[in-house]
Amino acid sequence: MNKKLKTLISVPASKKFFKVSISILMSALILLLSLTPFLPKFNYTPFKAFAVEIIPSKTYKITYDLPHLSKGITGKQREKAENNLSKTFGIPLSSLKQNEYLSKPLVYITYIPFLKKYEGFVKIGNIVSKFDKIKVLQQGTLAQNTKTSNSDSNNQSGILLTAYFTLNKKPLRANIFIMNNGSVLKYSSMTIQDQNDNVLAMFTYGKAPFTRDDSKSPANSKSVNMRKIGNSGGWETEQVLKHQVKYITINDPVGNTPSATVPALRLDAMSNRPFNNSGGANNSLAARSWLFGKQIADAYKNFFVSDGYGTVYAYSFVNDISNTIWQRFPSEINKSNVYPEGTNYSTIPIEISFDLKYVSIGYTIYVPYGGVKRTWTLENTFNHTTYQCNYGKFEALPCYTFSWNDKNLFWNSSVYDAITNDSPGSSYGGFYSRYETALYAYGDYLYANYSNEIDCGIKVVSATYDTVDYYYISVSETFPYVNLAG
Repeated sequence: MNKKLKTLISVPASKKFFKVSISILMSALILLLSLTPFLPKFNYTPFKAFAVEIIPSKTYKITYDLPHLSKGITGKQREKAENNLSKTFGIPLSSLKQNEYLSKPLVYITYIPFLKKYEGFVKIGNIVSKFDKIKVLQQGTLAQNTKTSNSDSNNQSGILLTAYFTLNKKPLRANIFIMNNGSVLKYSSMTIQDQNDNVLAMFTYGKAPFTRDDSKSPANSKSVNMRKIGNSGGWETEQVLKHQVKYITINDPVGNTPSATVPALRLDAMSNRPFNNSGGANNSLAARSWLFGKQIADAYKNFFVSDGYGTVYAYSFVNDISNTIWQRFPSEINKSNVYPEGTNYSTIPIEISFDLKYVSIGYTIYVPYGGVKRTWTLENTFNHTTYQCNYGKFEALPCYTFSWNDKNLFWNSSVYDAITNDSPGSSYGGFYSRYETALYAYGDYLYANYSNEIDCGIKVVSATYDTVDYYYISVSETFPYVNLAG
């Protein structure tokens, strides 16, 4: 093992920090160790006891491989993948030692409970890249309703992370999905994207536990109805100021077929028309967006079929989605007039009790079981130097990983229509959010930034409906300096 790799693996949290904290947290840690044998379902789930939040440390060291579903990887596929990844990452095959493969990257991730963050690195071929930042997109129980289901899949816990790193001076990110069953790592996938959201490579580890939902055809898959968010709320009074369809390129994981360039999302920047540009006026600003779920899923499906995996089925789902509008002039957001209103997850209480010698202890933890969480982030600030103020972000995300297959969020017409249609009607659906603002400026040059981001999942199922792979990508679009009054 090279020296840099040894150094990264052995880097712990500060010893001094542990010494200062150990006396305070010793009792909580002892309690945790006592609880673990009795609570296998919650080994690596945050919970509270005696008002002290305890988050056990968890470390993953995962050696990934090429996607293979239920089939093995042939020598010819390995050779093609190595050549393809060498071009993709700019790493010469001649620089690799024996038993080093670009198609078998190593990821090391550990959660530091006291710092409440993940740290780690990725090793691709002979290059180790430390993760600059790891963003937690999801950490919780997967798509089973624990009110009604008693299957073994209730022990599953899913973690979805985005890890940022630099490889050969190129900023990249890895979307890492981890599936545990109790305390055992069962499955993981890693998708690497560049700054333009292009999918450079994808890898898997292990075998994903098969669930009842996976045996259904994509057309009958479970859906969370987002219609009330998608196409209501009176947005007909607003007009589209600017719209655009963003394309991304997705690489074949094996390198057997050419890359696919597909539409990924459409973003509409909207406001009331005419825009009242006099001081003290009230105006509404809105954003609407769609995912091209079918086109993305079809690209994955075609790769697997072309690479010799036989008949497969693939479809995409929205894991979370957000619209952001950032005004670049002085005004004030009316926080009581936003659409849609925020909500939280639905939850169910689970009673925990146990005996510790002569002491009987009981408490309640709340586990999310379904629904969609909707949150607004509103900021009224003004900087006289940059004239950047009034930030409004609306985000919606499902409680579970694989259950959001709402066709209202997908563009349901032709790609040509998506490019040329200046103002789609209500039947097109879309993800829509709006806020009202009081204007504290004058003139015809009032600008705002609009942006949208969608975290998208792709499920690939074998023809026999007994093997499944999951991949995650994120796509975004930004419109800087949209003239609201022009």
